Amino acid sequence: STRFDLLPCMLCSHLHAVQELQRDMTVLLLQHLQAKAASPSTHLRILDALSGCGIRAIRFVIITCVALRAARTTKFDVIDLDPFGACASLLASAIATVSSGGLICATDTDMHTLLGKTSHAHATCHAQYGAVPVTAAYGKELAIRIILGAAASLAAAHHRVIEPVLCTAVEFYVRLHFRVHNVPPNAPEPASLAIVHQCIRCAYFRLRPLGHTNSNDGSCDNDNGDSVACPVCGSSLQLSHRLRQGDDRSLHMDVTDVD
Repeated sequence: STRFDLLPCMLCSHLHAVQELQRDMTVLLLQHLQAKAASPSTHLRILDALSGCGIRAIRFVIITCVALRAARTTKFDVIDLDPFGACASLLASAIATVSSGGLICATDTDMHTLLGKTSHAHATCHAQYGAVPVTAAYGKELAIRIILGAAASLAAAHHRVIEPVLCTAVEFYVRLHFRVHNVPPNAPEPASLAIVHQCIRCAYFRLRPLGHTNSNDGSCDNDNGDSVACPVCGSSLQLSHRLRQGDDRSLHMDVTDVD
């Protein structure tokens, strides 16, 4: 019985260590960005939106030497979102509130939903982020891109764009750091969203940017892959949509991995 009594303590210790890692990453990133800033001595306005005991805010003050202001302000330089579960409901207000060029740090601990382990997880992910995950070896990277895709869509509604800075998937959570920039109202929106077609049997997948122009007639080629078979094994292709694609042009190409 003693062994089982120790399990909750061991689990709490493990979770604490994992969460400490993501706090370390954020502090190091803030130190790096502040050192590169035009005026490193300028105080950052940081909003620790879901502060529990306040340990994260204390670390911000001690280690990064920033100023935490209790006064009301319309914009913050850094907004940290670390809920228990999904961060979907918090992204819109954070994106609207952060200053132009400011940083949003967001955590989502519902990896089960982001990986789409069940049909209920598929429905939940679609309701929260407007995307459906697929079962693939790159599932955790896809989880990151799904949240970034939702953030990009929310930013577009405010004439803003996002710039991913540091994004990680560790065990049961995803931690995202991205900047938010203002763009002129009439400026064309960058084509940063895509859909992915993943074979249900083999490792073949391909990315299709949303709004991809058909070279034949100039129309937008946003086929959903329902009638398209895998070119490797002939099986059906599963669809995941509205995810953030990378800036690397190689990510826009069809990729085949049959190992």
